[in-house]
Amino acid sequence: MWHASHVNNFFYLDVQTAQCADGGVAAEADAFYVHVSFVETVHLLCSLAGFFSGYLKDPQATEEGWSGGWWHTGDLARYGPDGSLHFVDRKKNVIRRSGENIAALEVEQLLRGCPGIRDAAVAATPDEIRGEEVVACIVPDESANADEPAARRIVAWMLEQAAYYKAPGWVTFVDALPTTPTQKIDRAGLKRLVGERVGEANCFDTRAMKRRDARPVA
Repeated sequence: MWHASHVNNFFYLDVQTAQCADGGVAAEADAFYVHVSFVETVHLLCSLAGFFSGYLKDPQATEEGWSGGWWHTGDLARYGPDGSLHFVDRKKNVIRRSGENIAALEVEQLLRGCPGIRDAAVAATPDEIRGEEVVACIVPDESANADEPAARRIVAWMLEQAAYYKAPGWVTFVDALPTTPTQKIDRAGLKRLVGERVGEANCFDTRAMKRRDARPVA
């Protein structure tokens, strides 16, 4: 959790990433940023003096990161009513489905609470209708099944936990998730795995379960 004072008491909205929940003004991100009192999930920008001057021997990455005097952290956050910033996910891990931004980290945390799941990770796959769809790679408990009925049970459980569009549209079961040497999810490896699995017999299509009326949306 970050307090807003860490970014000079300003929380700026990258309007290419999200919209103001309170109906704030929208504008091209390259033109200017909108100061808002409360927003949905947005891209966190920082402008602390001496905070960060650039990447060592990588001027291109430095140029891409700085814009208009603000450092684009690549982190998505929510501004809480208590004046604190809550980390949501890395911007590059967001799945964009039918205009909705879905944080992979949020879906993964929910899935890990589902009975029969030991670990889980999600990534995007292209979808002709929705743009992108959520693919869940599931490491089941030893006593759990890894078949289509199990995949449908997982999605049904998710539909009780979150908005319908966040539930997996594809489910595949794996022995282990790809990880980095520091035991974090290897997002590049996960993307390759999803690309290999979607459309194959061991990846179950649950998109028909994802309907707006599948559960009441709070």
